[in-house]
Amino acid sequence: MNPKSEPFFKLIERVHGGETTTPRKIKGLVLNRNSFFGFLEEARRIPQRKIHVEELAVTQNGKDTGPETETRIVVSKKIGIKGNPRVLLFIELGPEISHLNIDEIQRQCLSPEIVIPRI
Repeated sequence: MNPKSEPFFKLIERVHGGETTTPRKIKGLVLNRNSFFGFLEEARRIPQRKIHVEELAVTQNGKDTGPETETRIVVSKKIGIKGNPRVLLFIELGPEISHLNIDEIQRQCLSPEIVIPRI
């Protein structure tokens, strides 16, 4: 990732710092230009394994399968995904989600049994 992203990860550490019973949420997160998997790789440094976000927008192209990490992004309100369907493996949907846009997900799965329109 970019060295300029260091302040952003410090912000995430501050928001998610400590062992609290109610996690704090980030208002919105936009990961474009194939930065989603790189973001997850860098987020491994944060002790919290779930990053809570109200709105998430992701653009991730290619056939990359993603990093070996337990970090998940929990989205509570709105999500939009373009590109690689593998990003869904690292996202958890909150119970109050009101908008899910996966119209532009590519048919690039490693498993031929998965038909994307049925998801």
